[in-house]
Amino acid sequence: MYTTKINFKYLLKYVTAVFFTFTVLSCETEIPLEDETLPAFSFRVTGDGFDHTFDQNTNFNAITLMLRRGVTYNFTLTGSDQGGVDRISWFTYHSGRINIETGAASPWQYSNDDEWTSSLDWTGDRNNPLTGSIAVGNFTTQGTGNDAVFRFTVSDFGGELISPNRVMEDLIIYIGAHNTRIRNN
Repeated sequence: MYTTKINFKYLLKYVTAVFFTFTVLSCETEIPLEDETLPAFSFRVTGDGFDHTFDQNTNFNAITLMLRRGVTYNFTLTGSDQGGVDRISWFTYHSGRINIETGAASPWQYSNDDEWTSSLDWTGDRNNPLTGSIAVGNFTTQGTGNDAVFRFTVSDFGGELISPNRVMEDLIIYIGAHNTRIRNN
């Protein structure tokens, strides 16, 4: 009974967070004349006793995400910009070591064209700009090695007068028989 209460508590917390994020991030907006503010993203990973959110302020050059082989992790990806989001992208180079599943609805598009790469993309509409979007799903790890990279890219429209602002970060992944954690390089 106690375990059921804990599981329900986590489920309720997760559903509430997703609903709040969805309602906040999917608001219509207007593209400003000038937009010099960088867009933002977050990538939350949970599973195997691990719960961490990476964002544009994470020092990606100083860390490696150590994932345990054979574990299914949940993810939540968000991208936002008050002046409208043009594109949100999660590209993975994984050498066949990660299997991603997502039920993200259109305009999200998931692609797994070969066994080495996958991508999850969202494209905004300049005629109907939104402040952002969210995608959820899970991924399962297999094999061992460090040739996996998660690349996150978010760009805005840049306003009416200037070029788009873009944030792009790479998260290095190592999969093996170890506890899930963040390793400082």
